[in-house]
Amino acid sequence: MSNPILSWRRVRALCVKETRQIVRDPSSWLIAVVIPLLLLFIFGYGINLDSSKLRVG
Repeated sequence: MSNPILSWRRVRALCVKETRQIVRDPSSWLIAVVIPLLLLFIFGYGINLDSSKLRVG
C-alpha cells in the first residue's frame, strides 16, 4: 500500500491534537467557540427580515 500524503490516520491524529489543545487552553476555547456563537446571536438579532415597515409605491 502506498503512503499518501494525506491519510485518514494523520487527519484523525491532527484533529485529536487540536481538540486537546483547545480544551486545555481557555483563551483558545473562547476564540473557537464563544466568540462565533456570540456573533451568531448578534447578527441574527440585527438582521430583521420583517417587511411590514417597507414603503411600496
